[in-house]
Amino acid sequence: GEEAYVKVEYVIAISIVVATFADAGLRNYVLYHFGRNRDATQTTFLTSRAAVFVFAFQIVLLAGTIMASHALLLPDTAATGLWLGVLRGIALSIVGVATQIFIIHDRLLLGILLSLSFWVIGAIALVLPDGTPANIRVMVFFASAFLTLFAVPLLLCRTTGLKPTSVGFAYLQSATGWAWPLLLAAGTSMAAASIVRVYGITAYSATVAAGLVFWMRIFSLIQLSHRAAVTIVSRSIFSSDDSDVLSPQVLRTYMLLVIPSIALAFIVGFAAPVLNTLFEWHLPLLSPLVITMVGLQVTFWTLSSLLEMPLNRQGNVFSVLFASAASAVLFIGTFLTLHDPTPLILTSTMALASMVQFAILLLRNFSR
Repeated sequence: GEEAYVKVEYVIAISIVVATFADAGLRNYVLYHFGRNRDATQTTFLTSRAAVFVFAFQIVLLAGTIMASHALLLPDTAATGLWLGVLRGIALSIVGVATQIFIIHDRLLLGILLSLSFWVIGAIALVLPDGTPANIRVMVFFASAFLTLFAVPLLLCRTTGLKPTSVGFAYLQSATGWAWPLLLAAGTSMAAASIVRVYGITAYSATVAAGLVFWMRIFSLIQLSHRAAVTIVSRSIFSSDDSDVLSPQVLRTYMLLVIPSIALAFIVGFAAPVLNTLFEWHLPLLSPLVITMVGLQVTFWTLSSLLEMPLNRQGNVFSVLFASAASAVLFIGTFLTLHDPTPLILTSTMALASMVQFAILLLRNFSR
């Protein structure tokens, strides 16, 4: 229902922010470290030691969020959504690190299944009986986050004894020191995306705002296929020589996985009126041009993310930061100069910013 959908969107928005920063750059560093020494066992050992500190920080963060939400006397819905978002963000960051470990050990299927398990478990919420309270559906949808939080201490206890070590702390320091430009780059991208959502919800009619948020979520399916593709090609990219950008095999594999999701998202977007008529659905309707701009923004975002990987392998993280910052400055600067931008102008500016980011990364990769 609409109530559950709004609550889930609220939790997802919080969890994306938390997931980006909750591992202090450890997830990004795993593949880079492996690419430097080509020893998966050593990288796994050091990552597990560093994870002890990261998990301790995450528990403090979650406990602090729960206490703060009560101290600030937030409404029950907002308070529950806040700590659920933090919990899911922590779980996503944990899964992200674990997926990287599977990748460097060439266990790609396990990495993909681990990520998909979040959505498979959450799908149970969709088949609950009619009349099930929205809060119950939301809790079930995010049950995988609870399972992750309980599983991690057991795994760390088995592998590290949950003992903090100087080796693990030094590795975490190296990871954060290397990855902070990437974290900042992710922050600028999220800031731009948040402006679109917040402005759309506050400035447009409820129908247009709901349609804009809905289709942004639909096109995020491209990002899911991107993550699956990246899981498959990451090891090849980070194991290759610095002189290589992206091999033909990597590009072919990536495109075979991502292009179908791009095509499907655009087809559903353009065919929404027909689908509503044929199947009595209630998909929100936007103009084809707005849907095109939303789709182009997500498509160029995924291609930019792919082009960031060769630069990360070489340690050129400031090039990634520059491209992301330039894109964000272009979008935010243009947005601030516009007066009451229409959905088409807003989404066109968003798409243009993603294209600029892609162009900068393309030039940076192939101008070496």
